[in-house]
Amino acid sequence: MKAFSRCTKCDLCISAKTQFVSHYNANAEIMFLLPYPNPTQDKNGNVIEGRIMKQFQAMLNAKGINDIVSISFALKCKPAYTERYEYETNELTVRNCCKHHFAKEYETMCNRNLKLIVTFGRFSYQFITNTRYIKQDDFKKIHYKPVQPFNVEVYPMPDLPEMLRDNTLNDAVANMLWYYARKYNKKLLIKKDIKGNILINSTHSPTRRIYC
Repeated sequence: MKAFSRCTKCDLCISAKTQFVSHYNANAEIMFLLPYPNPTQDKNGNVIEGRIMKQFQAMLNAKGINDIVSISFALKCKPAYTERYEYETNELTVRNCCKHHFAKEYETMCNRNLKLIVTFGRFSYQFITNTRYIKQDDFKKIHYKPVQPFNVEVYPMPDLPEMLRDNTLNDAVANMLWYYARKYNKKLLIKKDIKGNILINSTHSPTRRIYC
């Protein structure tokens, strides 16, 4: 999946090789929102790049839900800052420049099937809820607790690398799907078999088995 277009609204474009604009699955029911592209994604112009993203994609493949999800970035360019602290203290200006790109994605997807936005990490949550700053300890208190700041629910999760490191991603995504299916059963029918595996039946594809 490739990226398109070119934006010059902020200085992120200076160092970015790729801008991930107009990159999304317009028919998705669930959006996974990552903070910003990593250097490998920026270099190759592909979202599924690097060990972490390949592990994440493999998990989605195993769960058989690729056709109902979309992976997007809050910021469409790789940050130029080398220190994360420096980036986070300067992010307010640059994130506002990416709002109009995200708004186009959101509007298109909402007009079709979008029901849930899953944010990875504090920055993605702040971006989507338009919150200026949340302390890390306070953010931990709202992990996995859905909120609805607008007409689509937001489901906050920890950073993706952190969840892979702690081996919590698989269970967290399974629980999110269980929550989603129970609330939006018109779009996604879900139940557990005798062995505890989750069975999904989407409107977009036949029944598939999800291993939790």
